[in-house]
Amino acid sequence: MSETYIKYSALEDAVTYAAKARGKMDEYISQIGKVINTPIGRLQGDDSCGYAQSAANLANNKVSQLLEKKIYFSNFERTAQNLIDTARQTDNRVAENISNIAEQYIEKRTWYEAAGDWIYNTFCVDLANRFSLVRDFVDGLKWIGDKAGNIVRKIHNWFKYGDGKYVWNIVSSITGAVVSIAGAIGAICAIPFSGGLTIPLVIGCIGAAAASIGAIITVGNSFSTIFTNGKALSLSGNPLDDDDGEPGAARYYGDATKMSSMFQKFDLGDEKTNADFKTAGEVIDTTKVVADTVKLGCDIASLGNVKDFRVTTRKDNINFRYNEGKWNKGYSFTYQNIKKNILHDMGYKTSAGGFKKGSFGIKLKSSDEIKDYTIHFKNSTFSCPERLVKFFNGAKTIDNTMNFAQNLDGLYDFYTDSDKTFSDFVKGLENLSGIGGKTKAFSVVNKYITKPIKQFQSVKGEIDKHMPESTVAFAGGSTAGGI
Repeated sequence: MSETYIKYSALEDAVTYAAKARGKMDEYISQIGKVINTPIGRLQGDDSCGYAQSAANLANNKVSQLLEKKIYFSNFERTAQNLIDTARQTDNRVAENISNIAEQYIEKRTWYEAAGDWIYNTFCVDLANRFSLVRDFVDGLKWIGDKAGNIVRKIHNWFKYGDGKYVWNIVSSITGAVVSIAGAIGAICAIPFSGGLTIPLVIGCIGAAAASIGAIITVGNSFSTIFTNGKALSLSGNPLDDDDGEPGAARYYGDATKMSSMFQKFDLGDEKTNADFKTAGEVIDTTKVVADTVKLGCDIASLGNVKDFRVTTRKDNINFRYNEGKWNKGYSFTYQNIKKNILHDMGYKTSAGGFKKGSFGIKLKSSDEIKDYTIHFKNSTFSCPERLVKFFNGAKTIDNTMNFAQNLDGLYDFYTDSDKTFSDFVKGLENLSGIGGKTKAFSVVNKYITKPIKQFQSVKGEIDKHMPESTVAFAGGSTAGGI
């Protein structure tokens, strides 16, 4: 069975060139008449040698040849155009038949889908193939896009499926540990030490203690990740070659991202020692979940803190929060106070009204400042060194960027996955809110909605882990024998 491919753009170019050639021949014939035939006809006297007549004959022969070629190009132009028209009619008829058949099985395109199809077909297909210059430009863009896409795809696959995932785990664990330490220091600095035992003071102290415990465990998990993934890198061979080394052994160690999973990857001596370390790892994981849950609860409870969010302007014209040392003005878990605190977190200026510039723009750079790492007592203050704060901010920027990339990758996986489950939708919403959380305006969604949901899942996982198997099976609605 043979196949015929018709490239309309090439045929249309041929028709155009044929028409141009025919036009050039007309100009050539006209020039022969003006330059040769007309002057010869005006000659006076006897042409005894026949030179004039010979020139006229040669000119007429040339005109005859040009007329024959002109007919050839005219016939070619007409035949090619008829072929284009016939092929297009056939294509349209086939497309219409396919569309009629498809409508019996596929729902009719909505108006916005049809509009999208028209825009794509008009500008990306018809216009792109209408002129040779535009076609060459579009082909060049496609070539550049394909090359860039291949490079990006190779980098993406190396980090996600190749040896690069071990590098990613190590870097993300380091930045995560630094950010966790910075968060613990920030939680301590945010405690309102301003006279007497108050609700905000109690909440701040509990939250700071939970953040500190979580930071210590995070640092331990980070060291475990560095150790196991470093071993995976050493086993994987050349990091830029995914097919050498011992990929199976590398994946075995590279799956460990915390202390509990690291303990399970190594034989620590005997069965009892291994069991003891496994139990210790489970205790550490549970402690981490409890600490994160307590810290989250304190963050939510701190919405009741009555704060002074007046905004002033320094000499360098940079707006910043200023409260004249009045870190605590009471506690009120009312709608109005919670609303004011949330609006401030979203970038709302309670004194001037309106959103701050850039509230809706995604910012990967950390917004932490030196004052956020300053402990205010009644008669004294203690601040972190400026260089240390800059180091924290740099780590936070890297952490934000990596989280942003992971969320984008998660959304892409969700978009390309044809068999989506409920958990996939939940994960997709987490990725979407994670990206939105990098904006001032939508950071509260990530802080007070997505984060509690993820923490609830962690708590549920810990409960299921420590429940008897029979109870878990009963809760899941299934038994060993079935009914």
